[in-house]
Amino acid sequence: MIHSTPDEHEIPFNVVPDRILVNGPGYCFPSDNIEVEVGPSLRDKFIFEYNQPASNGEFILILMPYHHHVADFILSVINEVDWSVPVKIKFHPITERKLYEPGIPKKFSTTDEPIPDLLPKVLIAVGRASGVQVQVAACGIPVIDIENPNEFSLDAMPQTGKGIIWDRATSAEEVTRIAKQFKKLLQSNPTRFREEGLRIKSLYFSEPTEELIHRAFRLD
Repeated sequence: MIHSTPDEHEIPFNVVPDRILVNGPGYCFPSDNIEVEVGPSLRDKFIFEYNQPASNGEFILILMPYHHHVADFILSVINEVDWSVPVKIKFHPITERKLYEPGIPKKFSTTDEPIPDLLPKVLIAVGRASGVQVQVAACGIPVIDIENPNEFSLDAMPQTGKGIIWDRATSAEEVTRIAKQFKKLLQSNPTRFREEGLRIKSLYFSEPTEELIHRAFRLD
């Protein structure tokens, strides 16, 4: 057996940070021992530049998660839905696509376009366990979160906006029902999605302004 000597630069397991940066005020939590501050949403900068009405969407965007069992369940559900518009699937960057190719109908297409380029053409986004879903909702685009009631998976969606700009489904029937509700609202009152998206954005994202970056990382 080989015994390793702990490196003097290794971080011990009992170290507790004295400061935590969160993505937005909606993630803040009270703490007597740790300073919690809102930091800049650096990887989400594009949502502050997005300004398109969701009603102009052309296709359904399926956001495939990293975990194989979750992705399999999503595919099994969306394959049973009679979609009235084209469907595009965007895989997680490190997913082995060949594992899923046999289960993807020919009527669906896949895409490697970056999310910021896809958003102006997305009518509804569908996924699970993906922070991108929150980004999409923050841009005023409705989201369907597919959950397998028989398995545990990460829940990425906040309670904010549930039943308005996003909702949860566990079957193809529920996906169909929610999609119809979203399409009806997109036609009758599309500003409702925009308003709810702005609320989500204000709670869970902080624009990476120079001032906030300097304050968050104490660059002065």
